[in-house]
Amino acid sequence: MEQTHGHGDGHDHEHKHGLFDSHDHDHSNTSVIRIAIALGLTATIMVAQIIGGVISGSLALLADSAHMASDALGLVIALVAAWVGMKPATKRASYGFRRTEVIGALFNAVLVGAAALWILFEAAQRWQEPAEVMSGPVIVIAIIGLFANLVSAWVLAGGDRTNMNMRAALLHVMIDALGSVGVLVSALVVYLTGFQRADTIAAVLIAFLVVPQVVNLIRMAMRVLLEQVPPGLDPAEITEWMEQADGVIDVHDLHVWSIHGTDAVLTAHVTVEDGTDLESGCSILCRLQSGLEERYGVDHATLQLESASHRDHEISC
Repeated sequence: MEQTHGHGDGHDHEHKHGLFDSHDHDHSNTSVIRIAIALGLTATIMVAQIIGGVISGSLALLADSAHMASDALGLVIALVAAWVGMKPATKRASYGFRRTEVIGALFNAVLVGAAALWILFEAAQRWQEPAEVMSGPVIVIAIIGLFANLVSAWVLAGGDRTNMNMRAALLHVMIDALGSVGVLVSALVVYLTGFQRADTIAAVLIAFLVVPQVVNLIRMAMRVLLEQVPPGLDPAEITEWMEQADGVIDVHDLHVWSIHGTDAVLTAHVTVEDGTDLESGCSILCRLQSGLEERYGVDHATLQLESASHRDHEISC
């Protein structure tokens, strides 16, 4: 006996989510519009910060503009992901196109990491020879940036809270708001006390705020691209749970990976008792697939049922 079934093939139950079903919430036109608005505001303030940083000589403002550039790229990735997510899989791209956002995230992280290193290098130079900062323009731009970030956060917070793509975009904007607060505080310190190094200190703090994001983003992207087991899932634990199901003798060749970082895909060979008929086999498949989705969040499982005699043949081969 040998059966191979993927997720949602219409046995005793019907799964609600397939790997490439249309997601009414995750990839709606509303999500695209909300992310696009936040991206427009972020990009506009980023340009203003770059111009203001050059004119005023504020390294903190330039550091925050680099931070906002990283978040603007993050919002671009979120926007592309929301748009691409609405495109169905094709014969040539059977897994769809959502892994492109992982590649984009990796590219984004490398660029932002380089910018953070430049900021730290420039800060070291500025600490030895502090440059005079025109605090007035910096204060004005920081206030405008903070207001724009709060508006973006309000727009994104009105979207689907269960959508990971939207939640990631909201996180980017909230960190931008923190960066604007840091620039504003440092500019006020320079204005009130004349302590020019406050601007350099703020720049370093913003850079250190960026670095953990960069490291985490690279680690997550590489985990997906190398098709490693998603965080929070233990193949040994999953195997043990599957082998406890009625009618299952053995589970082997189990693989778990992710397509775009927020999903989990699983394949496995399941050895069942000799003489298991089609109806019983379908019942085992449905129970295993339902349990994998409910217990472990595996939203697409392809399981091959095989008899004990086939398992022995497989070992000998």
